[in-house]
Amino acid sequence: MYPLNVSLPELLVGFARANDESEHIALTAAGYVPAFVAPEKADLDRAALLAEAEKRGVKVDKRWAAERIAEELAKA
Repeated sequence: MYPLNVSLPELLVGFARANDESEHIALTAAGYVPAFVAPEKADLDRAALLAEAEKRGVKVDKRWAAERIAEELAKA
């Protein structure tokens, strides 16, 4: 997703580039769009599932959704 080009909504007079999440949050606070949207809880659970898979030695693709990772952990 990053880098992300953002702009001010009024007459498109300002442009910026967010290189990571923290820059995107700061630019959103300054009025740039598209606005930063915090990840849903499922995304946070996904990180925990990836960590568990690595700990248990279960091979998963890091592009998989949380549901698929959970399925692979259940099979192991």
